This record gives sequence, structure tokens and C-alpha cells, in this order.
Amino acid sequence: MGKWTGRSVVRVAALAGALMVPHSLNADLEDDLERAWVGAWVVTKVETASDCSGTYTNVEVRGLRSTSRGSRRFGEGELARIDKLNQKSDRVDLYLSVAEPILVPRTDGPFTLYDQRSCRVQLMVDVPKAVLKSGRLAEVEAALLESVERHETEASARRSEAWNRRERDPYPRDYEETLARHAAWKAEEVNRALAATRLAALDEAAQALSRVTDDPDYLAGFAAGVEAQRRRSAPGCSSLAGAGFSGEEERAPGDRRGSSPAERSFQRGFRDGQVVAWATRVARAVEGCFVPVPGY
Repeated sequence: MGKWTGRSVVRVAALAGALMVPHSLNADLEDDLERAWVGAWVVTKVETASDCSGTYTNVEVRGLRSTSRGSRRFGEGELARIDKLNQKSDRVDLYLSVAEPILVPRTDGPFTLYDQRSCRVQLMVDVPKAVLKSGRLAEVEAALLESVERHETEASARRSEAWNRRERDPYPRDYEETLARHAAWKAEEVNRALAATRLAALDEAAQALSRVTDDPDYLAGFAAGVEAQRRRSAPGCSSLAGAGFSGEEERAPGDRRGSSPAERSFQRGFRDGQVVAWATRVARAVEGCFVPVPGY
């Protein structure tokens, strides 16, 4: 290997410096962009879209053309706030929160209700690589300003002639009355489900009691079944409606799981005793779970 000359060292150092400059410029550029754009307000110059699901929906932008698979479309002139910014090699992503929410209908029983949702957009603005590599803030901003109109404050953005004046759709007429009637219906549904659970439990208990015999092995199993269920706690109100015995049943003690007539009699009694104890516990728990039905 030949010796390094002074001139070679200078050339290598110059080359290394040249390779490091773009990274430094890009880092400085992104910092400058964040300071100038994050927290600012914009009025869009392109169509956008969002799924309005809590995440940022991709919108690709090239000049005044945009494409997106977002389910909710917004026309030009939409008002939004810039939450964050991300610089790529060939684009700058503006993460926007649309100022005006939307109303999304849903059905619950016989009622149509409306949920208010916020919409977010990831505006992926195409910027030439050469412009980004240059690190010149003014040129990058010029590319971004082809897609949005930037404002320092929301008030300033709302004064813009480019703002489309979209506001959240109004709730339907008499919606407050609909909400009141829905609340009453919901409470009645809860109470109906609880009453049905209690009735089914008591019916199972009645059937178990109709099978009671004076066989000593059966009675011993019945008493053991009652004791086994007595150690268990009742389900909470939220899971009580529709509760069934099958998920609460315990197996007979290991020494009584045989197939002899006496052991089978014990097993039948053990199950019936559990049913009666479980049904009693559920019926008592239901009483404390009924909800008041609001008037309207």
C-alpha cells in the first residue's frame, strides 16, 4: 500500500465533509420546518380524506392532485391544525387534525344514534429530492404551500377566503328527546334481561328440587353440591344477565366419581344441590342489579 501524501489527506477530508453536509442540512431543515409548521393552522388546497378512526389516514399529494382510500372525503378549503411533521427523502408529511368533527350514525335497537368523531389526515406532500437535499427552507415551504395555505392561528385561518366554511352537521331535530327515550329503553332492556335470568335460574332450581329423593347417597351429594356452590361468589351486575349454570358447575369430589350405583346417585345429588344453590345466589344477586328507568 502506497504512502498517503498531504494532498491525498486533504482530498479524503474534503470528500468526508461533502458526505456529511447533506445529513447536517437535512437535520437542520427538519428542525426549521418543525418550528415553522408544527402547531400552525392550514386551509387545504387539495381534496383530503380520513377514516375518522383516531389514526392519521394517508393522503398522497403531488401538486394539486391527491389520492386516498379514506372513507370520509373533504373538499378543498378544509381547516386543520398541524400536529407534527416528518421529513422523508422525497416528501414531507404533515399530520393534520381536522378542525370540524363529523357525526357518524349507529343503530341501537329501534334508535338511530350519532357519535361525534374527530378526523386526522397524514398529508404526504411530494417534494423533489434535490430540493430536500439542498436544505433550503424557502424552496421546501414553497412546495408545501402548493397544497396548503398556512396560518399562525385558527382565527386567522377562519378569516381566509379559501376556507370552505364546513361545520359539523347538526344533530337531528328533537335529538335530546331521542336520547332520553333511548336511555329509558336501554334501562328496560337491562331489567328485562335480568328478570329473564332470574326466571330461568328459578326454573332450573324447581326442576332440580323435583328430582330430590330420599336416597342417602343422593342426599349426601346434594348437601355437598350446595356447600360447593356456597363458596362461590355471584357474578357482577354487568355479567349477570344471561348467566347460566353450565359455566359454574364443579365436578364431584375425586373419590366419588366412580360408576357404582351409590357413586352415580351421589353425582346426581351433587349436581342438583349445586343447581339449587347457584339459582338461589343468582336470584338474590339480580335484585340488586335492576336499574331505574328514567322518565322523559
